[in-house]
Amino acid sequence: MSKYRVLIPDCIIRNEDGIKINSKEFQMYYYLKILHDKQKSLVVQLNHQQYMCKFGIKSNPTFKKLLDNLYSNGLIKTKVEALPKTNLIDIELNKEYISKQPFTMIHINLYYLISKVSHEGLRLMYYHESRINRKKGGFSYAGIRTIEKETKINRNKVIEFHDKLSKLKLLKIEGNDLMWTNTYDEFDQEIKTKYTNKYYPQMNKIEEHNFT
Repeated sequence: MSKYRVLIPDCIIRNEDGIKINSKEFQMYYYLKILHDKQKSLVVQLNHQQYMCKFGIKSNPTFKKLLDNLYSNGLIKTKVEALPKTNLIDIELNKEYISKQPFTMIHINLYYLISKVSHEGLRLMYYHESRINRKKGGFSYAGIRTIEKETKINRNKVIEFHDKLSKLKLLKIEGNDLMWTNTYDEFDQEIKTKYTNKYYPQMNKIEEHNFT
């Protein structure tokens, strides 16, 4: 079994350091990073028609916008003016982000699960793995609003794809019950609060996934 893992800097995963990309653009960068690792070059050759077919992109302007946004965020150095009809596109990745620390690595099997988890699930798996505090139990502890802000995934979609990842056993979610706070509102009713869920990415399930 392959040991290859795709490395993505945390600042890209969580939209830090001025980066602002959505999950479709994240998936595009993820794909380019795989090409980089495979072709062993900062300048990768991209078959845009193959990409569009694989990920269900129906128009050239939609695809080109993905590249434009990666360029405007400084993740690639190539400004694509027009898409060729048949030729491959040469895309230069920004060397600064190839192995920038801190980073998160997930087994290549996740790529083959995109058809099941979509670009939202791909981003959320990287997000939670990047948020794990190894010293405090090995789980991610981010609230829905924080996840929405840092991934540009709508909160309803976050909940939807958390559920999907959980059903696929790729993400274990440990919910928390309402807790009494010993504080009271203006009607003298004790206020309750709900602590954030704990998320456990199941990396072993990805590595051991049976695709038959």
